[in-house]
Amino acid sequence: MSEEIDYNAKHLLYLRHGKSNTSIEAGTDEARTLLESGRERVKNTARAIREIGLIPDLIICSGATRARQTLEEVSKVFGDDAEVEYKYTLYRQIESEIVAVINQTANSVKNLMLIGHEPTASEISYYFSNREISNPDFTDYISQGISTAQCTVLESEKEFSKWGEQTAKLVAVLRG
Repeated sequence: MSEEIDYNAKHLLYLRHGKSNTSIEAGTDEARTLLESGRERVKNTARAIREIGLIPDLIICSGATRARQTLEEVSKVFGDDAEVEYKYTLYRQIESEIVAVINQTANSVKNLMLIGHEPTASEISYYFSNREISNPDFTDYISQGISTAQCTVLESEKEFSKWGEQTAKLVAVLRG
């Protein structure tokens, strides 16, 4: 599901990690690892992102094992050109802290990718989505949460430091 992309705008790509094993199998939630099917779906989603022409300049990734493994799979598709940062904030899932991370992104970054978890992937995407200009099918969909290996794409002419509630257009919800 996507609309026309404005390649002059700033883009936030919020990717939920791929499907993983249970915390019982891993020992802890943070140690959960991707299933092989999760790895494949993440690569397919990364290919869908590449097909619409949005390769990230900066990837900020949760420190959880499954998110790091998602980053490994995404890098196989995008290459290693993007700068990568790991932020425990994305694992802790405190919305105000994640918004602050986005707002602190350098002006030189055009396409920012976050690799994180639910429910914050959909909640942050919904928070930034201007419901007057975003496709209502997209906003209704993400208001229910997004699936593993799914990516929301938001765009705005504003610098990331100026992003706030309803300041961006939700232009795509991708899944490979």
